[in-house]
Amino acid sequence: MYILQRLKNYHPKALPFLHLLIITISVIICDQLSKHAVYQYFMSHDSAYNVTSFFAIILIFNKGVSFGFMQNFEHSNLLFSFITSVISAFILRHFYKHTSHLFAIIFGLILGGALGNLIDRFVFGGVLDFILIHYAGWHYPAFNVADSAVVIGVFIYIIFTMRNTSD
Repeated sequence: MYILQRLKNYHPKALPFLHLLIITISVIICDQLSKHAVYQYFMSHDSAYNVTSFFAIILIFNKGVSFGFMQNFEHSNLLFSFITSVISAFILRHFYKHTSHLFAIIFGLILGGALGNLIDRFVFGGVLDFILIHYAGWHYPAFNVADSAVVIGVFIYIIFTMRNTSD
């Protein structure tokens, strides 16, 4: 506790930045550990693992963006790595201007998710998606923990922004 107080006294933005860093790293670790576990499972199993009648674990390497868009674009990994880097820099710049604990959570989720998927692009040549929600012939496109973190972070940001603009 003493160290956190010293950090706060040293620089007012240090403590929220530390929270941002912890959340970002936590998301990356959860994302990469879950992908590693799924990848290891499918090294010895050929078919999907049906958890419930509407939830399954599958293995898909997505070289495109959300929902497989631009899947066959030749330089997709280079392009999406560049875009992720630019967005990450923008997030850090925006966070520095608007430092708060709420923004640490929001941007930590988004940044952790973006970097988790960026790691996949370097390691696997595409993003490893494995969560499949389906029902009666319909299925939502497969996604992963990193995708979920980004969506949750963006959702909180939108709610926060809408709430503050309506005041």
